[in-house]
Amino acid sequence: MNATLRRRGEQKIKKMKQSPIPIGFSHEQLVSKTGEEKRWSNEEQSSMAQPYVIYINPSRCDVSMESRFTVSNIDWRIDLKGDIVNDLQSRGVDDPEVLPNYPYRDDALLTYKAIETYVGKVVNGNYDTEDKLRDDFELSEWAKALNAAPPNGFGVKGMPNEGKFNDNAELIRVITSVIANCSIGHAAANFTQYDEYANPLKHSANLIGTPPKTKVALTEQDVLKHLPDKRKVTEGMMMMKILSANATLSLGYFDQLYQSDAIGKQAVEEFRRDLLDIGKTIDERNVQRKASYPYLHPRQLPNAISI
Repeated sequence: MNATLRRRGEQKIKKMKQSPIPIGFSHEQLVSKTGEEKRWSNEEQSSMAQPYVIYINPSRCDVSMESRFTVSNIDWRIDLKGDIVNDLQSRGVDDPEVLPNYPYRDDALLTYKAIETYVGKVVNGNYDTEDKLRDDFELSEWAKALNAAPPNGFGVKGMPNEGKFNDNAELIRVITSVIANCSIGHAAANFTQYDEYANPLKHSANLIGTPPKTKVALTEQDVLKHLPDKRKVTEGMMMMKILSANATLSLGYFDQLYQSDAIGKQAVEEFRRDLLDIGKTIDERNVQRKASYPYLHPRQLPNAISI
């Protein structure tokens, strides 16, 4: 995205009101007009399909996104939701025979397996004995910090052995999940936003009023009266364009390459070759697909979360 558009977006944010403003899925069912979150019963929560709410705090010009899952984020587990293979299986969408047209699954698995291979080469190359893994105090402290509850840690559920790596396989799974979520997961959620939400008739980022509570058929006018005005649509489009921008180098390429050792350098080179092959496969798939799915092409994947 060019610098002019980004600058205009930042200037627009500065001119907005000082209170946090919800601009994503921000109809009254989710949040009040002041940005105050509404509490829901279990029945109401179960009827929602993973809506997202984006809050802007113009006084600091920062943007944060909170996902309102039907199950609280507190229940997120690195060994389930953090593992793409396990996540697909848990949601029942892993079988192409059952769900043949699912580009996210098909493309994500290619890169996930490449990341796992890359991580495995680095981990197994450096921890070639059990003693080396056990005696690495920095690695041990990292595992404890991930597992420990706040404020002493990050409270990540699903860590092996409550925050202890007993073997290389456990370490590989955790590192693979971290990298995959910061690249594949971020790209799938972040870089699709403009295509999904810029057109208010397709997926409005802002709705007015309350959702229908009956099964009575709606007229076109009923639908139109819930859509935002031109100003809100323009603001939403601008924000989605900014949020969809990739501000980092692609996965496998780094601002500073710290892996200067022979094992690390070779693993990176082989990882980059794997990503090139994956890109060719996805290019071929997109030619055959009814609609192109470019979001998980390796050249689009970020090397880090960039919000």
